[in-house]
Amino acid sequence: MGILRLSHVEVRVPDLELATAYYTEVLGLLETGRDAERVFLKCWDEHEHHSVILRYAATYGLEHMGFKVEHADDLELYERRVEKDGGRVTRHAHGELAPGHGQAIRFQTPTGHRCELVWGMEKVGNLLPRTNPPPRPLGLVGIAPPRLDHIFVTAEDVDEGTRFFREVLGFRLTEQVLADDGHQLATWLEVSHTPHDIALITGPNGGLHHFAFWLDRPGTGPPAGTPSTSSTRSATATRSSPAATGSTPTTRSSPGPRPRWAGPSSTTRAPSTSGS
Repeated sequence: MGILRLSHVEVRVPDLELATAYYTEVLGLLETGRDAERVFLKCWDEHEHHSVILRYAATYGLEHMGFKVEHADDLELYERRVEKDGGRVTRHAHGELAPGHGQAIRFQTPTGHRCELVWGMEKVGNLLPRTNPPPRPLGLVGIAPPRLDHIFVTAEDVDEGTRFFREVLGFRLTEQVLADDGHQLATWLEVSHTPHDIALITGPNGGLHHFAFWLDRPGTGPPAGTPSTSSTRSATATRSSPAATGSTPTTRSSPGPRPRWAGPSSTTRAPSTSGS
């Protein structure tokens, strides 16, 4: 039971069509739906309805971040924990917050970020057939990462934000940067047994530093002639462009048609809807 991983992010963009073009044609995400002010996107190997939401707004920023929980009962558990810590929680039914969305709770963290825990998002499958699937679909556009990986946010009080994610939400500290007086300048935390699912660094409350996508290995992703990412494990979308875990943490001192999700191909069996 508990939080499994980062589920999705919702970011504000002042030009919704330009941002959508960037995320679909350069990053290679798939559009799964839209309404008057939002566009919903997913990576090719993700099974849930969306992992990135673009929302029209006057300025760039993070609208909310969401984490997936293992069981529906986990929502009640975390609701009690957040309320015991002094937070206010709202509950939302299937489909209430967005098309394809699951049951969810929302609350504000001490760092000023709107956070959501979600269970039961609609499964739409990935781009691979169930029988004899290739390692990677043909015809992907742009960088085409398989999935969303982590988020990096800013906070005025990193110590308090880290305490909340550890004590209330059950994250584990893997690394930290300390000032000379011992307070935390930056921390990295995980729940999925990866180096980190979320990181916090000193800065304005409610701020977004970046969120990133997983690449299978350095150098994979963009085909010849398309912009490439650096040789790291993730392709990063920053706020300026619409775009070894253990029990002991490490401490440091200071143009073309847009890809759209159209459902299973008529020439293959339905994509698998299993997976976390």
